[in-house]
Amino acid sequence: MIETVPVVELTTDDGQDFVRERETYRALHHDLFRRREQREQYAQYVRGLLVDLSNKSVETMVLHIKGDSSRSLNRSLVVVLQR
Repeated sequence: MIETVPVVELTTDDGQDFVRERETYRALHHDLFRRREQREQYAQYVRGLLVDLSNKSVETMVLHIKGDSSRSLNRSLVVVLQR
């Protein structure tokens, strides 16, 4: 048998490091989102990108994380991308 996937052994510290790195990444884009609601929605979007889903659409990610509509997140991303 050929092993193509390496064995990954993560510790709690690795998880905490990952959370810090995710927050550092989000901070890079903080100024693009003027309103608190937009920043919170962007945080959900980044979390959604890291979730194991077969479909990475905004709607699918928000439904998985929050269980509700993604319209406001879609609007926030469009506003930032149009700048």
